Amino acid sequence: YVSLSIWSWLEFLNSEKKKWIIVIGIFVGCAILCKWLIGLLVFGGWGIYLIAERKFYWSEIKAPLVSFVVAVAVALPWQIYIFSAFPAEAAKSYEFNIQHFTMPVDGHDGPWYYHFEKLTYIYGTVFAFLLLPALILFYKKAKQKSLVWSLYGMVAAVFLFFSLTATKAPMYTFCCGLLIFVVLAAMIDHVLSVISIRVSIPIIILFTAFFNFDLQKIKADHSLQVDNNTHSILLKGNR
Repeated sequence: YVSLSIWSWLEFLNSEKKKWIIVIGIFVGCAILCKWLIGLLVFGGWGIYLIAERKFYWSEIKAPLVSFVVAVAVALPWQIYIFSAFPAEAAKSYEFNIQHFTMPVDGHDGPWYYHFEKLTYIYGTVFAFLLLPALILFYKKAKQKSLVWSLYGMVAAVFLFFSLTATKAPMYTFCCGLLIFVVLAAMIDHVLSVISIRVSIPIIILFTAFFNFDLQKIKADHSLQVDNNTHSILLKGNR
């Protein structure tokens, strides 16, 4: 839903059709119900865009405000219901969510740069190292720099937010994965545009496969000789 809210916002900027304002709010409301406050991410990018474009007049500010009201209308009824029907359980749930900021829940801790270390885990060795060149190329090729700054601001906000929380987990920052994939895809598209398709596709496949091939990880996850992983436990009954 976070990705859908960002996509809807980009559709609104491209088409300027009012229906997208409502769609953004619906997806944000659903994102809040699933991911809580991180569901509001698109409004941060929207704000950066308006500031960069210096669009401070009411006709521009009204759109995100309407989307926010729609998001509240989607997300708030559930909050009211759980606190009226299950007040103790709801309060405990909120308390548990807050603990993620103050203490490592279930032992999920790590240093402040934890999520940067996990870039290779999420996106693969190759793309993690190509991410910085891809970000630079995307900015240089983009026609609307203010929009790029808003997209980059959302990614930076996600990494900053989860770097400051006490609880760490690899996929926390994946809510901005859509933006990272778009940047990487744009770089691949640029590479394909300057060299022959017939030559480039096999090179990209081989290059990606080579740098993502990790024999030790494959053995640890899938070998029957390793007893402490799920795969071997499931497979041992098939010997």
